[in-house]
Amino acid sequence: MEFATELLVPADQLLARSIGLHGWDELAMLADVTTWQANPVCADARILATHLAQRLVETLTRRRDPKQLGRWLSFSECEALSAWIRAHREEPIRIARINLAETWPGHIEGRIQIAYPTRVLSAGLYLETRSGRWTCPGLKILLPGCSWSP
Repeated sequence: MEFATELLVPADQLLARSIGLHGWDELAMLADVTTWQANPVCADARILATHLAQRLVETLTRRRDPKQLGRWLSFSECEALSAWIRAHREEPIRIARINLAETWPGHIEGRIQIAYPTRVLSAGLYLETRSGRWTCPGLKILLPGCSWSP
């Protein structure tokens, strides 16, 4: 029978003896010296995200047909969004927040929060540059009670 090595080390031997935790101790050492600063998101990407948020609000307030978001939504997602819009058609809404972070040069992930009086809806978006222009290849609207796979 094989036993794990003891994890209790006397304080006077703490620096002299190395405890191997299968790589986790190395990650802890990296955490002390690694700091990540978010790259500022360019203005063009912010403008595109703002326009997408406005289109989403227009869709939720029935000024646009949900099928216009068909580039990003499947048929079942479009039906669920239509049902949500019918159930909450009289409620006032507003764009609560747009968060964007550049995850890789030319790639931005973000979140749009739409505030209703009693709840907040979120949408995740993915922006990338193609031929020098920002595009949105991914948009997912998270409705309560719906579980959609990517």
